[in-house]
Amino acid sequence: MQPTDNSFLENTIITALAEVLDIDENFISPCDTLKSCGIEQENYGDICDFMEILEDVLGINLGNNIFDTDKTIETIAKEILNDKKMFNIQ
Repeated sequence: MQPTDNSFLENTIITALAEVLDIDENFISPCDTLKSCGIEQENYGDICDFMEILEDVLGINLGNNIFDTDKTIETIAKEILNDKKMFNIQ
């Protein structure tokens, strides 16, 4: 699966968050931060689960990158797109 735009990545991130946090993805928007959705920096397990889902769906390796929980979903999607080479997205 090859992401080509922000909306695909935003929707993927929202779906992953909803799955990890067991919440309705309709209540999450691209303007929300990970923290406002319920993921705290200290909760390493949720962050790892979230990253694992993203890696599986996107077919990429995020390495040891820990997302800043104050970043918005939209910002995270843009960073993944901007760092395509780093994440081995063709």
